Amino acid sequence: MSVYYLCQEIKKPLEFSKITSDSNLRESSIGYNLITSFEHSQQCKAFGFNNSNSIWVLAYGVEILVCQMDNQTMRVEQSLQGHKSCVNNILYSNKEDMFFSIGSWNDNVIVWTRDSDRKWNKQFLIYKEQQTRDFEVVQLILNNDENELIGVMDYNFIVVWQRTSENKWINKQVISISQNEHSQILQVSYDKNCMKIIIINQSGQVQFLAKNQQNQWKKRQLINLKGIKGKKYYNIDNDQLVIQTQKMEYLLFNFNTENELYEEGQVNMTQCLQSMLNQVFEYNSSISQSQDVVGLKRNEDLLIFTKDTKNLYQQIQTIQFEHSFFYQFSKNNQYLITWDYSKFIKIWKQNND
Repeated sequence: MSVYYLCQEIKKPLEFSKITSDSNLRESSIGYNLITSFEHSQQCKAFGFNNSNSIWVLAYGVEILVCQMDNQTMRVEQSLQGHKSCVNNILYSNKEDMFFSIGSWNDNVIVWTRDSDRKWNKQFLIYKEQQTRDFEVVQLILNNDENELIGVMDYNFIVVWQRTSENKWINKQVISISQNEHSQILQVSYDKNCMKIIIINQSGQVQFLAKNQQNQWKKRQLINLKGIKGKKYYNIDNDQLVIQTQKMEYLLFNFNTENELYEEGQVNMTQCLQSMLNQVFEYNSSISQSQDVVGLKRNEDLLIFTKDTKNLYQQIQTIQFEHSFFYQFSKNNQYLITWDYSKFIKIWKQNND
């Protein structure tokens, strides 16, 4: 496979880099085609995009590069600093020029906002007060109104930040999930309307949080599944908790709107539903059924799937890497960006032919 070099490395003096669609770089007649590749020696483990794909955010070791994409030309606009360790997660807003970044072990969470002069300003989000051990934020979840942010820790608690009318983020709540310090959190999500927080931990407990009259998150229900050693998954699209047993059978909990509790229901297991659930758990429960394109890492391969007319995922492409890699789809799935330990960033574009 030939490689098109944009530049030897992204330099601090801002450079213009043309993205071309050289046919020699194409990997597949369907799926995603490699349109360019350039050397990038620093670890690049996180990417972010705005909704229009006009702004790309690339983690660059401890720095963050904000790039403008215009007419297939990517330009490095600004280099942002604030982290003490490698940036490993970026969450970009769906509504405005704002994104969040997470550093590695025991580092900061930073929210970046762009002002009218196109300058990016940062605010450090506090979460270490009154904590007696080192820990790491492993995931950020933003609600639909983008005025509340959940930080999921590698320990057994979450932090909730709230956006004020002055556009500042304050630490609103620290919520302990379990008294057992070894009960690691497996999955956290809002429900579809962001009225509940659903938390699944390693010991088999499922907790549902709801807001009280003081607008504070409180535990509303606890389902103890310690006897179930299989996988657990909350399906945000149907407001259901699905449990896969060791015998590959499924338990289903539906939300009762009358008493606002989850109750065990019957699974009418059609072949189509069986196939869908099998896919969800095969993909490590990391997807929502509303996603049209998903990627699955298998060792050094990236498997790409799209939905068919029966709402099932069909594999359309396999991209092979020689090293461990990181990847991210743009929000409308038009682009795919990857970085592996061969030190190359690769940009792929969806083939719409």
